[in-house]
Amino acid sequence: MAGVYSGASAPFDYCVVTASTPGQASLYKELVQRRVASGLYPSDLKFRFYSDPFGGRVGSGGGTLVALHELFQEEVGRPAIDSETGALDEDGVREFFGHRRVLLLHAGGESRRLPCYVPEGKLFGPLALGQRSPTESCPAVVLDLLLSLYFKYPWAKGEVVLASGDVIVDFDAQTQLFGPEGLAPRGAICGFGKLAPLEQGSRHGVFAFGGSTPDEVSTRQVSDFHQKSTVEVLRRECLVSGASSECCALDTGIFA
Repeated sequence: MAGVYSGASAPFDYCVVTASTPGQASLYKELVQRRVASGLYPSDLKFRFYSDPFGGRVGSGGGTLVALHELFQEEVGRPAIDSETGALDEDGVREFFGHRRVLLLHAGGESRRLPCYVPEGKLFGPLALGQRSPTESCPAVVLDLLLSLYFKYPWAKGEVVLASGDVIVDFDAQTQLFGPEGLAPRGAICGFGKLAPLEQGSRHGVFAFGGSTPDEVSTRQVSDFHQKSTVEVLRRECLVSGASSECCALDTGIFA
């Protein structure tokens, strides 16, 4: 991964990483700062690290709201929600996020199945990506590959992209997200799926599409979402038209 980021400006403004505890967030910050200092990541990309609130984990949905609120408060200097009235500063939130691009990686997992392999957390799982320079002190990790994807991603102004920190996803943004007339339209909320056999889809989340959509269009209107539905249900409700075989749109965990 040497030189992938050096000399290039980051196409997004913030990389927000969530953690399960303040201690894990502090460790993530230290590990990322080491990689920035070594030149692996561009110095203009702002990293922020936030943990679940005291009292227990709040899940990916709650973690997203907590992290975005913490980011707003840290950068703007005031909370997004008034502590006395409970009112949301809608204008302030729109102003802040409407002019920035934010990548939010959920990385609160502890790798309990392989604690000796990834003691820091799955986001920093070491990867065998070929020989590195003898002067490099930072081995290749999952975060490197995740960032490499979002450096190629066609960011829109005011876009927030949510992704899992323990799933390595890669795709050709120029091929998948651009159509004959340029960048394919994305709705207010856009989920990213991949073609997968129905048997695989029966063990994961799957998008269902409504209405008729030309096969060459890469974005489609989602009508429903299935979680571990049977192959029979997926065949009836989730087949992707235009695919060469019976396939469904498997949820990759990326939302924008």
